[in-house]
Amino acid sequence: MKEFALKHIGILNNLGALVLDEKLGAEETPEAIKDTPVTYLGEEVVISAWSARIWSQYYFDWRQRPLYSVPMTVGFAKGVTDVHKKLEKMKEGYRFVTSKPFFCITSRGDDVLKSSETLSRADWIGPSRCEVELHHNGHDIFLSQDEKDTNTAINMCKVWMKNQRFL
Repeated sequence: MKEFALKHIGILNNLGALVLDEKLGAEETPEAIKDTPVTYLGEEVVISAWSARIWSQYYFDWRQRPLYSVPMTVGFAKGVTDVHKKLEKMKEGYRFVTSKPFFCITSRGDDVLKSSETLSRADWIGPSRCEVELHHNGHDIFLSQDEKDTNTAINMCKVWMKNQRFL
């Protein structure tokens, strides 16, 4: 349902089926602790399994990255979809965001984005790009489970930056 809503967000919003501040994918308190939910400012707070996994592997300060589920709003999804449509239309007209060199690095192990889509949408940004597809890194390629994968991502960026004379 979430994928359908994201794909057709503009139509659903125009029909009045969704309002811009409505939350998509809001998680509920697990059944085991339904009687004692954690609330903050009147809202239920649900720990994100994905964030908890990352935190268990790499300690981070909770003020820097949420440990709880953060649902997407219809307004945010509509904004992203509208920008993607504009970028795609620009590319069809052979107009780009930039002609300057940029680096697109993604991973097949990403659990949020599809690397094939990330690489194909880099075409929308500009023709002067360098694309790198890693195999085992997660969504945040610099916080991978294996230190070797993290170092590979860092070194790839570093080599590109040196090659472009940014370093």
